[in-house]
Amino acid sequence: MEQMRLWELMLSEAAAGRDYESLQIWNDHFAYSKDPKNDKHPINAFPQWDYLPETDRIWLDNRFTLWAKSRRLFYSWRFIGNYVWDAIAHSARYTFFQSRELSDAGLDVEYALLWRAHFMWEQLPKCLNVKCQMKKKHSLLYFPDTGSTIRAVSADFDAFRTFGATGILLDEVAMQQHPELAFVAARPAVEEFGRLTGVSTPNGENFFHTVSHIEGDYEIMPEYKDFAISKWRPVQENANGFVTVFPHYSCHPERDPATDAGRAWQKEARRGVATENDWRREQEIDFQAHSGEPIFPRFDEKVHCRELDADGSLLMLRGWDPAWRHAVCVWVQVKADSEDDKNPQVRVLREHISLDADIGVLGDRVLEMQDKEYDDFKGRVWDHIDAAGAQHSQTSKHTAIEILGHMGITARYKKCSPEDRILQLNYLLNNKTKDGEPCFLMDRRHCPRLYKAMRGLYRRKEGSTIIEQNEACHYVDALGYALLPNVYLPRKKEKPQEKKRDSGWLKEVIGLGRKDAPNWKGA
Repeated sequence: MEQMRLWELMLSEAAAGRDYESLQIWNDHFAYSKDPKNDKHPINAFPQWDYLPETDRIWLDNRFTLWAKSRRLFYSWRFIGNYVWDAIAHSARYTFFQSRELSDAGLDVEYALLWRAHFMWEQLPKCLNVKCQMKKKHSLLYFPDTGSTIRAVSADFDAFRTFGATGILLDEVAMQQHPELAFVAARPAVEEFGRLTGVSTPNGENFFHTVSHIEGDYEIMPEYKDFAISKWRPVQENANGFVTVFPHYSCHPERDPATDAGRAWQKEARRGVATENDWRREQEIDFQAHSGEPIFPRFDEKVHCRELDADGSLLMLRGWDPAWRHAVCVWVQVKADSEDDKNPQVRVLREHISLDADIGVLGDRVLEMQDKEYDDFKGRVWDHIDAAGAQHSQTSKHTAIEILGHMGITARYKKCSPEDRILQLNYLLNNKTKDGEPCFLMDRRHCPRLYKAMRGLYRRKEGSTIIEQNEACHYVDALGYALLPNVYLPRKKEKPQEKKRDSGWLKEVIGLGRKDAPNWKGA
């Protein structure tokens, strides 16, 4: 009888618009989790830690929230439970759970997101008669009493555009290969009516770092200043419309390092972490603590970053990475004393990106910038593109080179490997010109994403030589496409060979030969 009374009270509170009160009844009396590390009692009611009701209050008050958190604070279970409550307590909800792979979000794997939602339904008392239909083929749960659906999708799924949504949970979003695409697709789907929740531990200064406005335009939200969850860093409202919350392990009643229990927990927890870098990333919410090995360890902001202006005596190089949904163009100039100068100065001026669109959209933006900032360079711009730009894709009947060509941009290419580009950039970072100046300079004002890539986001996987595939690859690749055909490439053992005018150093690049670049055709 008591369970039925509480259930009816939960539903009536939601119907009356008192969602916080309704949600607390759900979390206090009906929501259960399963802990694989608890052998004796794996199934338990949700914990009653103070910061969790605070989490619910912030989540209900703000439709667009990001949670940059320490590990094992119960946030995945909490938000999954909140969306299950939403589907049961309100009509016609359509919620998406998204993770890196469909297996991480769906029903087939234990502890996947939708599996946990179904587990919570299974724990409800049978007397409540809450119906739920599980459809494994479509990775969804359907609640016929309210007409609500919760569906699992992978990081590369386009369902947000097709179906629309009233709720989207992006779990471990910083671990996705291209988190920016998830946000680009998800935000419009819930813009008018809906809730978007992104939760993750940090994984370097990737898009999750950018959209969270760790360094950016934001205001502290005073209404939450006394919350335990604001103890480590205050809750902030960003200029982009998201509210960012920083749940740190110190808000947990058993992990506060100011207490004996907290110090004992920290001592034990550190034993399970391989390195100090891992601890900073997983527990201290440190976005600069990257996993894996940075590929450009000698990059130094104090040495390699300056405010730069275009030099009218030099040609302009542009490097293009025409990746579908994440196209990049980088503007570069090269300053050298002679054609054979092995220590020139590379000056990276600007970057452009186009998310979730083809190369033509990026081309329009680049040409607009050329007219606005670099009008004096018309006829003196050389464009270099990924060799894949000569191939047809499933999304367009024209190649990237053809699309740019129709816009008056003649793109050339030279096949090269990522390791060649890495070798060249590290050589530039490690050397100086004859005048003692750095061989590599970047204007970080206009290259914020490439800057993050250079200082650690572009990295190899932990304990491996494999390059971590994330958004940083596009910026470094675009820069490499511009530089590799035109700047000295060091080799471990250089063999004498006849100099070719169509590779290596080009007189036109350093302004020693013809002023006008030839009209290049072909590969």
